[in-house]
Amino acid sequence: MDLVFDIGGTNTRISISEDGKTLGDIETFKTSDDLDQELTLLSDKVSVILNGRPILRVSGAVAGLFNSSNEKLLNSPNLSSWNNQPLKDKLEELFHSPVILENDAALEGLGEAVFGAGKESSIVGYLSIGTGAGGARVTDQKIDRASLGFEPGHQIIDKGHDLESKVSGESIVERFNQEASQINNPAIWREICHDLAVGLTNMVAFWSPEVIILGGGVSKFIPLQLLNQDFIQTGSFFPHLPKIILATLGDQAGLLGALLNLKYKP
Repeated sequence: MDLVFDIGGTNTRISISEDGKTLGDIETFKTSDDLDQELTLLSDKVSVILNGRPILRVSGAVAGLFNSSNEKLLNSPNLSSWNNQPLKDKLEELFHSPVILENDAALEGLGEAVFGAGKESSIVGYLSIGTGAGGARVTDQKIDRASLGFEPGHQIIDKGHDLESKVSGESIVERFNQEASQINNPAIWREICHDLAVGLTNMVAFWSPEVIILGGGVSKFIPLQLLNQDFIQTGSFFPHLPKIILATLGDQAGLLGALLNLKYKP
């Protein structure tokens, strides 16, 4: 029995897989910014899902930048009290099983690249726009190697501002006093789309993807026609640009990516 989890800045999702290929029911609860409380919640929810069945392997996604061995978070903006704590050790003690950890947006990208919107492409650029903004480059259905992980949300868009501070759910509320789902003003979306187009053009310059997938809760509200207009202008240097498409797996993306990560890191 494989256990997979996806701990984001807002919600935690857990599921199990009996065959190593598909997921069972998904249990969702609010993520606690207190690590010990989060571990207690995980333990309680997992006990109910397992119903006495043993865990063989555990793989999980967590929001934040990991150290080189993926054992602890170095910088998690939404879970800052978790930083530099022995996360892997605590989880292995909790589950009495080996645990594999990876950045949440990277595993979402892996799930989408293999099972979702990018399954027909060899080189996928993934950007998740939710509470924050993150992503990864996935090549031939594997997350690319990286010495410091992938943090496209922290690329600098203009002096003193990164992409996350321009387009994430939290930043949109701070800038415009509205949730993304509430914005009807085309001028506001034009400003957001311009900043996002700059970020996507930078991703093309450094990652050269065949397709760019947008995931996360904010992405479903972004007017793609406006975004593509700005993308064509900011990316005019390139003879052709990758297509921008929306993610298709929803809440399953990170969990499926975690399941796939067991295959690549047994």
